[in-house]
Amino acid sequence: MKIFRHIWIATLLIATTFFINGCGYRFPGDPQKHAAIWQGTTLKISGEGKKQYPVLAKKLQIKLANRLGMSDKSSDNSKSSTLIIDLNPPDRTLILEDEDGRADQYRITITAKPILKGFTKAPNYPTVKGSTTYYELRASATTQTARISAQTEALQSLSEALVAVITSIKE
Repeated sequence: MKIFRHIWIATLLIATTFFINGCGYRFPGDPQKHAAIWQGTTLKISGEGKKQYPVLAKKLQIKLANRLGMSDKSSDNSKSSTLIIDLNPPDRTLILEDEDGRADQYRITITAKPILKGFTKAPNYPTVKGSTTYYELRASATTQTARISAQTEALQSLSEALVAVITSIKE
């Protein structure tokens, strides 16, 4: 009887989600909704973070372009606006040491400041950050892998925070 109830609730939730989406409701972060707002706006990543970590900068540019429904290529239209993301390099901070005094747990924080150019009343966006905590093991191969994974996770957190800030002020 419990299994039937769980299946029924799951089916009801899925059907409700399809119904809401079918009625025209768009969930937050929907690229279709943002595409009209950001039409003609070009996305650029700049700053020290782009110079020191070009792969992270490119990943951020792709994530933001996809989420906002905008172009990450420069356009020929001179009247178009530009959203510049001033990216800072990842900051690695020691959080915890083990009983031997060795560094064990770190936090990686990535900050960025969105700047909108080309509008007469451009909003002043705050600096946005994304962070994650991770453990470093003793082996160097796993340490590098853990650090790269943590940077990617912090970048995902940053991109979600940037979308939330940019869309809340622009709309």
